[in-house]
Amino acid sequence: MKNNWVLFPLLILIISCQKQKNASIIKKTETKDYAVFSGVIKNSLENYFLLVGKGLNRPIYLDKNGSFIDTIKIASITTNGLKINKFQIPIYLKNGYNLHLTADAKNMAKSMVYNGTGGNENTYLLAQYKYGIKQGSITGKEIYALPDKEFKHAIKTYKIGLDSIDNSFVNIDNDLLEFTKKQNIKSLDFIQVLYETTKDKFKKQQEVLKKLVKGTPSPIFSNYENLQGKLVSLNDFKGKYLFIDIWGTWIKEYTENIKEINNFKKKYSNKNIHFLTLCADNKASSGTIRFAKEKWRTSIEKNEIIGNHLFIGNDRTFLKEYQVLSLPRYILIDTKGKIINADAPSPNSKKLTEIFKTLNLK
Repeated sequence: MKNNWVLFPLLILIISCQKQKNASIIKKTETKDYAVFSGVIKNSLENYFLLVGKGLNRPIYLDKNGSFIDTIKIASITTNGLKINKFQIPIYLKNGYNLHLTADAKNMAKSMVYNGTGGNENTYLLAQYKYGIKQGSITGKEIYALPDKEFKHAIKTYKIGLDSIDNSFVNIDNDLLEFTKKQNIKSLDFIQVLYETTKDKFKKQQEVLKKLVKGTPSPIFSNYENLQGKLVSLNDFKGKYLFIDIWGTWIKEYTENIKEINNFKKKYSNKNIHFLTLCADNKASSGTIRFAKEKWRTSIEKNEIIGNHLFIGNDRTFLKEYQVLSLPRYILIDTKGKIINADAPSPNSKKLTEIFKTLNLK
């Protein structure tokens, strides 16, 4: 018992010294006006990645082994983005951090591991990001066609998941925790407002799509302009299968994934199928039709988009008949001009490959 009383003050002294040491480290960290970011990113197609955000647009270069190290002065306490090979994921950096990342560019989100000062915060942020991707339907267009009761249940379920992530991490930087919670509230509020203003349109879309079932004749257009200035009709493409991309020059989801879309089209370049792109730019999106056409031509050339290219312009009849409310949109039509799929999967999706296997492609 006597020995315990001797050890107890000594233990307090050790703890006190350790606290002073930790306080000294914290104080030293807080005085730094920069963050250190290092790591290894394997299999990158480029020799650099970008840190982008508020007051931040910085390339960080990788050596031949994918290693990197840099010091960055962080002007604003907020989440930024790490952008590599057209893939972007949120990252949190703060002056005083010494953050280390290891990842494989072939599958960034799955392979990312953080260590060092700020590692816990970025692991938390990554968990939120992965949850958002997994629950992607919460922001997908399908949710806006749900009945009110089902919509409220979807929102509630999504929020429970976010709260669960918050509760599973401890000692998270208060600035980050406060920021993400505010952002999540704003996002959910935005979705609810958007639901109230668009639910009737999306419900109508679902009703129309129910009528545009496989085997029904496709709505047509007859006056869309091609690159040579000739007016073209949908009927001009009968005799072959027809895969239609409806896009706009401002749609990053389309232009940033064009390499994969082009690769898909190349696989079927010798088959009995036309790949048709319909650009939805018009006066409303560009100010004038002339400028809209210039952007259309420039984007095709810049992105090397494969297909038979047509410009929709101000005639939105075809879009209304297909109830196109968001872009990009994909449509698949058979050799006789009948619908196979009025809302087809993206060429980036394995689902479209499976559908193509059922076609009589020669």
